Amino acid sequence: SQNKEVTETVEKIAAAYGVKAVEGMMSHQQKQNVVDGEKAIMLNPNEQQRRDYKECTFQAGEVYAIDMILSTGEGKARPSELRTTIYRKTDSSYQLKMKASRAVFAEISQNAGAFPFTLRALGDENKARLGITECAAHGVVDAYPIFTEKAGDVVAQFQYTVFVTANGPVRITTSPFDEAAVKSEKQVEDETVKELLAQSVAAKKKKKNKKRSGKSAAAAADKA
Repeated sequence: SQNKEVTETVEKIAAAYGVKAVEGMMSHQQKQNVVDGEKAIMLNPNEQQRRDYKECTFQAGEVYAIDMILSTGEGKARPSELRTTIYRKTDSSYQLKMKASRAVFAEISQNAGAFPFTLRALGDENKARLGITECAAHGVVDAYPIFTEKAGDVVAQFQYTVFVTANGPVRITTSPFDEAAVKSEKQVEDETVKELLAQSVAAKKKKKNKKRSGKSAAAAADKA
């Protein structure tokens, strides 16, 4: 399968339920200490994004963090004026001037590594807010911007992790979603998509070998 096929399938499902995937949102391949791998799946790309969208084929052994974001509105998220508290360390280097900046960067390097973190997770949030400004200004950390839809629009986000096997995708983490608790008057009509949705992506549980009782084990030994 290819990433663009996933994009098209999500668009079909969203249209069937009268919603839209949020434009340009990405799901990335995951590797050790890499959360935004080169291979990616884009939701609802606009014309320019569609031209720049790099096609890729999924391979067995790959892992993807799937981020589904759907809206009852236009699906065009806009930058919010709210200040973000989520950052991630980059590979860039810079000789930070402020003591608070050096302290917060050292804490980030030790505790967060290459993964996103929130300022609340750092030892002193007030000092972290002071130091993170210089870190972000010189590119040693990237800020995760906050986006918003129009007032009154409902946005739903579901995240989970998928492991690609030779037999197909397997979901290895789940979202807190109870399908039985959600009812809709709409449904998918496309037969190809319905077949895809009917397939199980749940990880199969390994069967445990039952321990033999003392008598059965002894009987087996006698027969041997």
